[in-house]
Amino acid sequence: MNEDESSRPNKVGQAVILLYATLAVGVVRGILEGLKLSENVSVSLLVFVAIVTFGSMLFVIHMIGTGRNWARVTFLVMFILGIPLFIEPLLESLAASPVSGVLGIGQAVIQAVALVLLFQALPGFVWESEAVTGRNSADAIRRRPLLAFLGTAINVLELGQALNASE
Repeated sequence: MNEDESSRPNKVGQAVILLYATLAVGVVRGILEGLKLSENVSVSLLVFVAIVTFGSMLFVIHMIGTGRNWARVTFLVMFILGIPLFIEPLLESLAASPVSGVLGIGQAVIQAVALVLLFQALPGFVWESEAVTGRNSADAIRRRPLLAFLGTAINVLELGQALNASE
């Protein structure tokens, strides 16, 4: 068990396990759905889309597990944006392959439960804290010169506006 896993609350750990489980279910569904789709779409395109999709989800889930707040929020946004895009294919999947359709419903429910656990964990877990990242915000700005430049530019613009308003 690494430092990130030992310092995170149980709810975050449970949510990450659930998200990895939904990823595994997604692989099974991808195979089931891919067999049907390969009749209309090239196999190489299906494999490419599957690799990009599962790779990005694996990355986001891993980042959630390490305490990155942006990953948690990204997953929430993807989940919410995916709901309307999920309904029609799910209905088609239920009609064509009930097993895949039921797995899809289970996948969505488990992801929703994981999201609830992640956002319930907020008070007990400092996301992207110094304990998780090993850096404070001043270090982060020093390591990102563009952020420092933008921050300085915004301060200069605000100062210029304040001087113009006082004249």
